[in-house]
Amino acid sequence: MNFRHSILLLSVLILTACNAEKKREAHQTIKPSQDFIFNMELMFSDSEQNASFPVWFNDTIVKKSGIKTIARNIYPLVSEDETPMPKESRLYDFDEEGGLLSVRIKKFYENMIVQDITFKYSNIKDDMGYSEVEILNGEQQIEGEGDYTIHVKEKYLKKALVYSNLNTGNYLFYMLDKKNWGALTVDSILNPTSDDVIVLGSARKPQKKYQVYNTVSETNVVDFVYNNSGEMINSISFEKYPFYYRRFINYSDKGFCIGFIDSTFSANQYLNRIESSFQMNKKQLPEKLVQKKPGGGSYEIFEYEYYEIEGY
Repeated sequence: MNFRHSILLLSVLILTACNAEKKREAHQTIKPSQDFIFNMELMFSDSEQNASFPVWFNDTIVKKSGIKTIARNIYPLVSEDETPMPKESRLYDFDEEGGLLSVRIKKFYENMIVQDITFKYSNIKDDMGYSEVEILNGEQQIEGEGDYTIHVKEKYLKKALVYSNLNTGNYLFYMLDKKNWGALTVDSILNPTSDDVIVLGSARKPQKKYQVYNTVSETNVVDFVYNNSGEMINSISFEKYPFYYRRFINYSDKGFCIGFIDSTFSANQYLNRIESSFQMNKKQLPEKLVQKKPGGGSYEIFEYEYYEIEGY
């Protein structure tokens, strides 16, 4: 096979893969949507590092299931003759109404703890899910360019909600009303700097997140695409030059989330993907997430402790 034929074959394969993904997304717009314990717009992403908005869980399901704690342990995929050592653990504590009380995060290197931080949340959260945070240990992890960010509520305006980064002072804006989402309107209302972050939509249901330069030019854009009803997230995409990343959320025919696929592209060419799939327990709660990628992967184990409630 000569070089020209090889390029042609590669182009056909890439086009076929892209078309198949578009067909899957189009098909999912007509599927029924089912509640899921994880808010897939935010979980398993950088949004978990924003400690002031603990909206990673569906509190209705947490309450209905009577969940008291979720222990989440992350391991690398290893061969059968190796003993897996944890890379990270997270322990989530909930009140009886399904609200998140605290999360303790540990990270490991060669079975030694290299990070240990706990965030404790207020019982009072605003409509965005924002909560004041008490850091019980690991304060150094939010200083400067640390792993986590803390925001302070500044003000609620009629057209925008305003929070500031505790360390940098940069603003985080939420624009809820679609009629104010135009570039010139955003600039006239917010007058953002290039370091500020703008979110169109709410913290739980973002439609777009980005920054601006030269007044109306956008950068660091993250797009969120939902199904026709707006209840079910279909895909999340963003670009970090020279790569373009796209997460496609998979659902069963009955509308239950069963996993997601992360694809990487460069110069419009498909490079690779990571396939992640959930395994469910008898209560239809995730008990394992397996992530497979070329040359390796990881898996996550979820263990639940319950309140004593009638019916469970």
